[in-house]
Amino acid sequence: MEQVVHENCAIWMAMETISPKWTIHIILELMTAGEDSLSYGDIQKLIPGINPRMLAIRLSSLIENGLVIKILENPHTPKKVRYKLTDTGKDLVSIIIQIRRWAVNNLKPNDRCLNDQCRHATEIQKFLSEHPEKRTLVYLDVNE
Repeated sequence: MEQVVHENCAIWMAMETISPKWTIHIILELMTAGEDSLSYGDIQKLIPGINPRMLAIRLSSLIENGLVIKILENPHTPKKVRYKLTDTGKDLVSIIIQIRRWAVNNLKPNDRCLNDQCRHATEIQKFLSEHPEKRTLVYLDVNE
């Protein structure tokens, strides 16, 4: 059998970037923050079950891959940092919507999520209204 090489394969590279555990969760929470940035503690509170070491590793990876920026609130106090999606990170909205659509159709989410009343669904709608240029990345409307 011939060895499969995935070097520079676009899909493989994308999956390597966003598939590690907690990565999509972090992107989702930063996306629902809209134009606001989140502190490390904010992100940790929003993602139950993630441990501090893993959050630090995933944030570093997202920064390295250009999906998240680290903002120093005060250069004299390095512990006062916040995180925000870059424009490249915001382009992932269509993937998040497609994942949500798949989950609504194939899993058993709660009624609030099914009726677009969960925090993430409403915040994604708000995100899309604030970033109309990102709407062109979405194949179908969120509610379809």
